[in-house]
Amino acid sequence: GALALGYGVTGVLFSGALSSGLLALGLVLIQWRATGVRLQLNRAGTIFRYGAPLAFGGLATFAMGGLDRWIVADAVGTAELAPYAIAAKFATITALLIQPYGMWWFPRRFTLLDSANQRRENARLSAMGAGLGFIAAAMVGLTAPMAITLLTPDSYHKAVDYTPWLVFIVALRHSSDYLGVGC
Repeated sequence: GALALGYGVTGVLFSGALSSGLLALGLVLIQWRATGVRLQLNRAGTIFRYGAPLAFGGLATFAMGGLDRWIVADAVGTAELAPYAIAAKFATITALLIQPYGMWWFPRRFTLLDSANQRRENARLSAMGAGLGFIAAAMVGLTAPMAITLLTPDSYHKAVDYTPWLVFIVALRHSSDYLGVGC
């Protein structure tokens, strides 16, 4: 809707922020009705230590999921944004290939931190997840340029220039997810 009305990238991001805000408001109201809300100032420090990383993670997710396109569109124009968006979609394939291992591993990772032998197993499985991420990135990085060239019109072939970098960034991000368990 925002693009059709001529608001450009800013309009798209604003409409996304508006819909997310309305969703958050709805969820807060549902939570309020279900459990009520009590302010406990003596627990504010504990809540802040728990909630601050989640809030910063949400900001990082926004930065990785949309802010880059805003910056690219502002720097090079919306015409250059289309190949970048195509490259970003192909980079997402890396994350999708890693997802099954992550779905298996992430629920189990904290249970292996209780003893010394289990810590070694935890480190091995975390490193395996990171390694699988880079293998997935290599597969996507090698096949995506050919797929982009074969499946898209010539005007989108510039996406080939962005794809290896975005695929590498996705692999680094997932690697940090796997290797950060001990932190």
